[in-house]
Amino acid sequence: MNRLPAIKVVQGEPFTSSFTLTGQDWTGYTGTVSYKKAPQGEEILETDATGDALGEVTFDLTAAETDAFPAFPVIGYRKVGVYQVRMTQASPEDVQTFQGDLHVASAV
Repeated sequence: MNRLPAIKVVQGEPFTSSFTLTGQDWTGYTGTVSYKKAPQGEEILETDATGDALGEVTFDLTAAETDAFPAFPVIGYRKVGVYQVRMTQASPEDVQTFQGDLHVASAV
């Protein structure tokens, strides 16, 4: 499993993120992103990710989706869970998994 930087999401606001794996062509891969609470690992949400021939993987969330994330009633970002990106190709079979921390700030 490959480690990604933490993402910072504001509850109720749209969010977009991407990362690049140099030398990787994601053409023909299907991507999913799972967002899970810590420490229980209970899934909050699952969305799609897309990859391109230059190695960039992009994923985003709508305002309604980020509104579903738990947040503490304090100012600032707090770690509430993890996110996991899986890029899967059927033939030849290849699955690559990336994971990072999920930080959420409550809407003000």
